[in-house]
Amino acid sequence: GLILAGPLADASGLHTTFLALSLPMLALGVAAVFMPALRELDNEPRADSGIP
Repeated sequence: GLILAGPLADASGLHTTFLALSLPMLALGVAAVFMPALRELDNEPRADSGIP
């Protein structure tokens, strides 16, 4: 990430770089909302069914 951010900031400016690099982070955040495995992290563990 930093290997690309430095030259990108030099070429296009810091404001444009922050905007360009924030879009993938926003997409990852929105995608995480729809991932069931992440939504279930705060759930209490289910009771053991007694089967080893």
